[in-house]
Amino acid sequence: MRINLKISHKGLILVSVPLIFELAFVVLLVHMLNQADQVARREARSKQIVAEASELSKAIIDAGFSLITWQYYRNKPDLLKRYAQEVGEVPGILQRLDTLTSNNARQREHVNKLRLYATSVLSLFERYGRRPIDLSGVIPSLISINDFRQQMELTYAPLLSEAKLLAGEEQEAQRVDPDAEERSKSAVRTLIMVGVIFNILLTIAMALFFSRSITRRLGLLGDNALRLAKKEPLHEPFRGSDEIASLDQVFRQMASDLSDSDQRKQEFVNMITHDLRTPLSSIQGNLSLVTEGHYGELSEKAQERLTIAEKNVTRLINLINELLDIERIEAGMLNLNRGNASLLSLIEEAVVSIRDFAEQKKISIVVPNTDQEIFVDSVRIVQVLVNILSNSIKFSPSEGQITIKFESKQNSVSISIVDQGPGIAPEDLDRVFDRFQQAQSSTKTKFVGSGLGLAICKAIIEAHQGRIGVSSVLNQGSTFWFELPVDKSNA
Repeated sequence: MRINLKISHKGLILVSVPLIFELAFVVLLVHMLNQADQVARREARSKQIVAEASELSKAIIDAGFSLITWQYYRNKPDLLKRYAQEVGEVPGILQRLDTLTSNNARQREHVNKLRLYATSVLSLFERYGRRPIDLSGVIPSLISINDFRQQMELTYAPLLSEAKLLAGEEQEAQRVDPDAEERSKSAVRTLIMVGVIFNILLTIAMALFFSRSITRRLGLLGDNALRLAKKEPLHEPFRGSDEIASLDQVFRQMASDLSDSDQRKQEFVNMITHDLRTPLSSIQGNLSLVTEGHYGELSEKAQERLTIAEKNVTRLINLINELLDIERIEAGMLNLNRGNASLLSLIEEAVVSIRDFAEQKKISIVVPNTDQEIFVDSVRIVQVLVNILSNSIKFSPSEGQITIKFESKQNSVSISIVDQGPGIAPEDLDRVFDRFQQAQSSTKTKFVGSGLGLAICKAIIEAHQGRIGVSSVLNQGSTFWFELPVDKSNA
């Protein structure tokens, strides 16, 4: 049975499983570190016991010799002081041995015997140290010292034997497993390495397992977005109930709503353009007849009003044509009728179309001299030139100049239209070819326009596999340019 997990659940599993392993790994690692630490502490304690037992033997021997020397040289108090110092070290050594052997019965038994033997030796030292000074001569003193030495050897021998026995047992215990500490450290290092590698592999495997379906479906969802933009059929709906399946459902509902909205918009635009363009064309024709005097003479004021009305009707018809062009572009129905054409003739045709507009503002247009042939849709390229020239005239000052420049490149031709207008602010340059954006948006003057002309220009040039752009400096004018390929293979 297939389990449909949500992405949040998959993420929780992806995080929790490695985390649980890491916790178990840490517990095991701490246990092994404790074992290694115990081995190290046990070895160190064993060495310290041996050292303390040797120190005890040495302290007692040194104290005995110091006492003998003091008895022989009674007039040297430093010897007695050294004896007292050496005897004073014995309780501290025994105390440290007690501490070191507190958890081991065998070692504790040895220490108790050492304490007993040490007490016997110290008692001997005390008795000998309290003996009166023999002033009868050197020979009696030597006899007394010799007697003390014999008694000391008898009393010290069990202590020395017990100390050697304790040291021997501890050294034997160290020899039984001399590499225990190193093995513990090696085991810890191996565990760390294996644990890290296993955790990485586990995380990668789980990430691949959970992300494979997620990335595949996200890829399909992204491809659906591209298909929607190209108006192509979408992929099959996703199965399941996770977040991606829900997102796919929302996306499909949005696509359906957009399709319905686009359909209604197209129907509305088609209806409006058809129902408006026909009567507007009739109105424009009648207005032309009236202004030309076919229906009698008009007063100067009437002539002026009718001329304004005719211009407004012309502007409405141009707006309707632009809306139709935009609809064709969005629907992918912008068909090009390409053929060889003279670039100069196309420029001159565009200039003739806007000559009246330019003369009203007394603007001169400089046309380049070129015999370049290009393979384009002549009607559409003239439309591009007319739109850009009209835009430049609109924003140019009276009695200004517009220059059309031509440049031939290796596989393309470039046409630039330079005006003397107010320029475009840098933050607006990226938006001038967007729909419903006016090119010279930085100027304070508001010009009438649909904001579709430059968007249509961009679509026409890109349909020719060309490029279009603009450069501008505030208060110094703007340069609109476009490039067209000259190779027919690009058509």
